[in-house]
Amino acid sequence: MPAGSVSKDRGAGVSGPQLTNVGLVAAPDGLGWHGRLENLRDPDVLAVIWYKYEKRWDLWRSLPELSGKVDPAKLVIDAEGNASEFRSYLDATNQRACAENGEYRAEFYLNGKLLDLDPGESLNYPSMTAGGFRDLNISMCHPPDWDRWRPVDALDDFMNGGYVSRDALRGIFAFNYYFPRGSLDEAAKEKLAERSLADLALTKFIPLNQYSMEANSCPITSSDQTVIAAKSEITSGIGLARVWASQDGMVHVGVARSLAGGLAKPSGSDAAVGSKAAECSALQSMQEIYGPY
Repeated sequence: MPAGSVSKDRGAGVSGPQLTNVGLVAAPDGLGWHGRLENLRDPDVLAVIWYKYEKRWDLWRSLPELSGKVDPAKLVIDAEGNASEFRSYLDATNQRACAENGEYRAEFYLNGKLLDLDPGESLNYPSMTAGGFRDLNISMCHPPDWDRWRPVDALDDFMNGGYVSRDALRGIFAFNYYFPRGSLDEAAKEKLAERSLADLALTKFIPLNQYSMEANSCPITSSDQTVIAAKSEITSGIGLARVWASQDGMVHVGVARSLAGGLAKPSGSDAAVGSKAAECSALQSMQEIYGPY
């Protein structure tokens, strides 16, 4: 029987569940896995137990808040049939913490049997801390030395807030737009991204009054989200806007911006995980705190 499989009587011609080609993803905002999952049917149970290596104690500490049964309805299945799951560290800690750098591993159990997989992954990102804005329904991970920022004058049709580096060269911002008119197609998303960039230009945080679109170097994996990259034509500034709609009709726009050399992906970083620049990591981590009622 192949590694990662469990024998179970299903009748003639029906094989048991199998999980193979497993890899892990570790990021400041959470932990995840991806692999080939086949023939998982009710009442099969797949469970994942996460561990972090604690160097000071020389042991692997379990992470019960991130561990447990896998809900098949929440798995993401790609075009090749591979499954993936990502568990939010922010959600698991009630928005109070982001994952620490270090070594992580996961144990996989199919119908109570430990599979011979035991993959591991190292988390090596800029240090991050949890933050957010409950009135915007947004939480995120951001560098601990960035200062919280809110605009002096709030406009009627949107709200925003963010975190800015001490030298004001880098930052992450969240915008909420209330029930915009019309359908939220790609053109509408681009207009909201441009409006958010323009608002930051007025605050002097991001001089992108004149900019051109460029290739996005910060991949966001969610298929229902759009990421738009812009480069200033008068400075070295880079702006990156992530746009998505919540189920209650709100539209969220996250903006990462850098005037300190851009948001280019560091050499050697894993394209599947995404750029490890602080701005990109913060933008990727941005999420809604509460779901729809």
